[in-house]
Amino acid sequence: MGASPRVLIIAGELSGDRYAEQLGITLRSRCPEIEIVGVGGSNLAKVADTLVYNTDNNHAMGFWEQFKQRGSQATLLTALADYLKSTPVSHAVIIDFQHMNTKIAAILRQYDIPITTFITPSFWIWNDQKGIRRIADYSHNIVTIFQKEQELYAAHHKRTYYFGHPVMQTYTPVVRDDDVLSRRPATIVLYPGSRLQEVHYHFPDMLKAAQLLQRQDPSLVVFVVSLSPALDVVIKEYLAKWPVAHLTVESSFSDRVLSSCTFVICVAGTTTLDLLLNRIPMISLGKVSYLTYLIGTYVFGIKLPYAALPNIMAGRSVVPDLTLKEVSPEAIFREALALLDPTTSQQLLEGYVPIINQLATGQDPFEETAQLILNDL
Repeated sequence: MGASPRVLIIAGELSGDRYAEQLGITLRSRCPEIEIVGVGGSNLAKVADTLVYNTDNNHAMGFWEQFKQRGSQATLLTALADYLKSTPVSHAVIIDFQHMNTKIAAILRQYDIPITTFITPSFWIWNDQKGIRRIADYSHNIVTIFQKEQELYAAHHKRTYYFGHPVMQTYTPVVRDDDVLSRRPATIVLYPGSRLQEVHYHFPDMLKAAQLLQRQDPSLVVFVVSLSPALDVVIKEYLAKWPVAHLTVESSFSDRVLSSCTFVICVAGTTTLDLLLNRIPMISLGKVSYLTYLIGTYVFGIKLPYAALPNIMAGRSVVPDLTLKEVSPEAIFREALALLDPTTSQQLLEGYVPIINQLATGQDPFEETAQLILNDL
C-alpha cells in the first residue's frame, strides 16, 4: 500500500450517510494516513478530509420523486467529474444510492477506479436481474447486508461478501422495563421519516390516527421524532392543522422516547431494524406517490407484498405493514388499537427473534469491509 491513499466514499441516503461515517472512522483507525473524500451528508462530512458534494438535500424515494431531483443530481455528477479530473483516487465506495449508483460508477470507471459496493440498492428485493448484473459489472467488491441479497449477487460476482447487517454496530440499545407494554397512560411515538416527502406522505395520517386514539383514551401521550430543523418547520405546520394533546417533538430517538413507549408508528426503512433490535412494537408505513406506484408496478413490474424490512427478511408478515392505498388514519388506528393490548404486542415481539438471529453474524461489517478496501490499495 502506497503512502497517503485516497478513498472516495459516496452515500446519498440518510442511513447510508450514517454507515459512510462509520466506515470512514474504521478506515482511519486501521490506516491513519488515509485521506477520505466524501460525496455525502453531514455525517460523512465529520470524517471526510474533503467533501466534494453535500447530499443532505438530495434524499428522495420513488421514480417520480427522483425525476424531480434531476437538477441537483446533475450538479452532483458534475462536481464529482470535475474533482476527479484533477485529483487521483485509489479506491471508491458506493453505499446504496439507488437511481444514481450506475451514473456515478460510469464516471469512476473513466478513471479506472476500483469500486466497492457496500450495501446494494434494493434491486435484489424484487429479483431485478438486470439491475443486479449492472452492479456486478462495475464492482470490484460487493458487500451485502442480507443473506438473500448475498445469494443473488454471488451468482454473478465471485467477490461478493456477507458480514451481517451494519445496524448491529450502529443501533443504540435501549433498556425497557418489563411492564412497559401494559403501562398507562400509553405512550406512542410517531416517526414520519427523514425526508420531506415522507413527512408529507405520512404525517397527516399519523396525526389523524393519534386524534382517533385520543378520543378512545384522552390521556394518551405522543412523541414525534423530527431529525432536522428543516423537518421541524413542516411538522409544526401539520400540528397546527391537526393538533394532538400531550404531544412533544423530539430531535432524536432518545432513551427518554424509546424506553417508555408502548409502540412506534414509523415509515418503512432502516428505523424498523433499530426498533426490531430493541424489541419495540411497531406499525410500518410505506406510502409513495401514486405516479411512482404506477410506474413501478406497470412499467417495471415491481410487485412487493411488503415494505417493512422485518417482513421482507422473514418472507411473511411479522409487523403491521401498511403500503400506499392501505395507509389511512382509520387503518393506522385499527392497527394501533390492537397493539394497545399487551398480549398482542408481546406476540408480535416473539416474531422478532428469528429475524434478529439473521442479523447477528458475529462479524463487524465495517471492520471487514475496511480490510477488503485496504487489501486492494
